[in-house]
Amino acid sequence: MGVGASEPEAGDRGPHDRIDAHCDLMARAARAAALREIVSLMAHELHQPLASISASGEAALRWLDRPEPAIAEAMASLTRVIDHKDRAADIIARLRLTLAAAPDPQPTSLREALDRAITALGVNRAGSLIDLVMEGPPVPELVAIAPIEAELLFHHLLRNALEAMALCERKTVKINFSANEGRVVIDIRDAGVGVAEAARSHLFEPFFSTKPGAEGLGLSICRSIVRGVDGRLELRASDANGSTFRAELPVAEGAAKPG
Repeated sequence: MGVGASEPEAGDRGPHDRIDAHCDLMARAARAAALREIVSLMAHELHQPLASISASGEAALRWLDRPEPAIAEAMASLTRVIDHKDRAADIIARLRLTLAAAPDPQPTSLREALDRAITALGVNRAGSLIDLVMEGPPVPELVAIAPIEAELLFHHLLRNALEAMALCERKTVKINFSANEGRVVIDIRDAGVGVAEAARSHLFEPFFSTKPGAEGLGLSICRSIVRGVDGRLELRASDANGSTFRAELPVAEGAAKPG
């Protein structure tokens, strides 16, 4: 009996199905991270007017509750204003807690997450005009972050670097790894035109972008991901020869030190 190609077992998924499933997972993680930023922005913007409603309502009650009180119905209305304020604040707090729940951190391979992001962006395809340069000494391989969020972090930081070099004929991205006090430090440097001084303090704000037509969520998503694991993200340096973004992620507990 001849030996032929084995057929996939029932329920086995082909490579295209696995790629589609992974892309769907990435998309859902991106939406969740974006929602966390949007909710954070909403909570920040609504906090002050809600506090003002409370202060104004309570002051009005004190004025009305004097020896010569005003109409009782007005007092009841103001009491309802305060009640509604408290109810709205509780709703916002529950919404923020629900949407802000990020995947639980776990030991995750930085190299594998970076490789997946590179593949998804297509920068390692034959004929690509993008040079990726890996630098730095050996660092702990495992960091404490959900795998999909590590990939999403690399995806947005690399995409940001590539977009900064949109007018460059050949694009070079340098990725440097180092270790510092229980953290892995990742520096990603592009060869673009740098970030304007006036824009630097707004880079990580939701919906802010220096690029026409951009959503302005990529870097804010990165910040949300890094903060979620008690890490750090910053614009480390920027000049006419390019920008360096630095992310610091905690080493996974029990991760082996590089030899």
